[in-house]
Amino acid sequence: MNSDSRNPDSLHVIRLRGPCQVALTSGDTQTEPVRVRIPAKISAENFPTKVLYEDGSVFLHRKFNKPTGMVATQKAVLNFRGFTNVKVARLNPNMANGASAEFCDADLFSIDVTGILLSHNTIEVVFNSMPAFAGDIELVIEN
Repeated sequence: MNSDSRNPDSLHVIRLRGPCQVALTSGDTQTEPVRVRIPAKISAENFPTKVLYEDGSVFLHRKFNKPTGMVATQKAVLNFRGFTNVKVARLNPNMANGASAEFCDADLFSIDVTGILLSHNTIEVVFNSMPAFAGDIELVIEN
């Protein structure tokens, strides 16, 4: 669902700006997560010490609660705008009913989350490498 092509009066858009947590992993090693507010450039400058994780991954996590009054049958989509260097985006990555999608650099990418939002949710974005850019995340709900 592209929020630009729908009647704006029938949509409720929630911007999920932050705070987010960013961490680097390499093998069994992970840096201490740092807080960022998106949109933001994700680079070595985000971390308090110089890090070299050339063979690792960069993870961004953002937690959010299911909107009050939302019912399972309402159409809901997570929109990712302006992200770069992304390998995969996931909703509730450790749950059996989570959703994920692989995507490349695109101005807009969406994941349909209709009927699978939990009371407490986690978005995980895995970047291929740094530098990368974490743009805007929106939860778009049809009224």
